[in-house]
Amino acid sequence: MCCGSQILACSSSFTVFLTTQYLDEADQLSDSLVVIDRGSVVATGNADELKDRVGQRTLQVALTEAADLHTAVDVIGRIVGTTPHPSPEAARLSAPIDDPALAARVIAALDAGTTSTRCIIFDHDGEIVSVGQMEFEQIFPQKGWVEHNPLEIWDCVRRVAGEALADADLAPCDLAALGITNQRETTIVWDKNTGEPIYNGIVWQDTRTSGICHELAGDDGIYKYQKKTGLPLSSYSSGPKIKWILDNVDGARAKAEKGDLLFGTPDTWILWNLTGGANPEGEPAVHATDVTNASRTLLMDINTLQWDEELCD
Repeated sequence: MCCGSQILACSSSFTVFLTTQYLDEADQLSDSLVVIDRGSVVATGNADELKDRVGQRTLQVALTEAADLHTAVDVIGRIVGTTPHPSPEAARLSAPIDDPALAARVIAALDAGTTSTRCIIFDHDGEIVSVGQMEFEQIFPQKGWVEHNPLEIWDCVRRVAGEALADADLAPCDLAALGITNQRETTIVWDKNTGEPIYNGIVWQDTRTSGICHELAGDDGIYKYQKKTGLPLSSYSSGPKIKWILDNVDGARAKAEKGDLLFGTPDTWILWNLTGGANPEGEPAVHATDVTNASRTLLMDINTLQWDEELCD
């Protein structure tokens, strides 16, 4: 797609829950394993299938509550007839908090949605403490095109976070953690030296890249890259949107080849700004995403959980 892998964010994964050793043992007892997250089944299959899905020598699951770990251990233990041993890190993360000062702190969730941005603050018991929300402009340059102003999104993030903290009489130092959820495939490309987007964010439902997808598919059809990406070629995905920006914004491709541009979905854009943005005097801002967002770009190999050079080029 000729987007250049150097503008892509690093990807991260989740908490290690079951080790490969356990999977090998369990596979001798049952043809099917079940992975539980927050009481719901999130993956099923035999050991080899599950290891193939994560593309690593561990099976990884996101756990957020103390009860999750114990529920999963109990349920899987009953299914396969033996008790799995969670990794020390998973056990540590799911252990009760004994420090009253830490238990009193709150967490914030930033929801960078398609039509608005919200910040919700939760206490240690998972109860909502406060909410801030703000809508932003939907830009329709022509039929089938949908854009957002990335600077407006960042402004909304600061405003709703400040509102939520102020309503609960809290300060940023009261946050134990902050999570970001976002509108997935929406594509933002910006100058890392100035922090300025070189074009509006192209929103996930924008269809201008249908022609690019048709060209890439060629005689092989829309499932040409499905084994690597898990996706058909579609205008939803970020990869074709990046190509459109590099092909149609003056000077964009030259800047990308010099290493001056960064790409990200809204989570990456927000994280980069939250961690300093364009600040030549300080530490470099964090340019990262997670594998769930990366998997929606058409640029990540879902078997290795890494950006794929062939797809990026």
